[in-house]
Amino acid sequence: LLALIVRILTVIFVGKIPCMEPTYLQLGEDIFFDRVEVIGYSPFYSVVIYFLTNITGDLFKASATVYIFGGIIINLYIFLIGKLIYDETTARIALLVSMVFPCISIAVVGYSHSVILAAAFEIMAVYYFLLFLKDKKIFFAFLVISLTILSIMTRAEVLIVVVPFIFIVSLLRLYEKNVGFCGEHRFQENNIP
Repeated sequence: LLALIVRILTVIFVGKIPCMEPTYLQLGEDIFFDRVEVIGYSPFYSVVIYFLTNITGDLFKASATVYIFGGIIINLYIFLIGKLIYDETTARIALLVSMVFPCISIAVVGYSHSVILAAAFEIMAVYYFLLFLKDKKIFFAFLVISLTILSIMTRAEVLIVVVPFIFIVSLLRLYEKNVGFCGEHRFQENNIP
């Protein structure tokens, strides 16, 4: 509830359409009316903002909706990751910090909410990746892949954030499983102190 209030107050006080939103709306319209020759921006957010603008009847409301719900998703999954890795107290502290962290809550309001939506998909992918590592259920792997694709389709910059994180953690897990941390298993097998 507090995350919702913080997001709504941010939208009210900043109270403007981010500078990139009209461009995304135009691209979304061009996609649906088959007027696109070259797509210069990631298409998924264009489609989302086009649909929401048609539903709400206003680009500001559509953009604010993405910002509010994307921000709440980020906050929720930061809490869940904190709880999964640490404990509920640490998760609550992480939640409070994520609700007021300027890069997530205020600075993006003036740029483009595609960043917030992509970050929401990214943080969900990270959470399900950690669950996959813990429980080894293929459903979580499917969610990681799906959310990563949606995130990349929203903002291509995700390729330099989430994908390397998943790749590095996977390699570390393989290394740990096969060799042990810093080669402990190999040293023990060869009787090396």
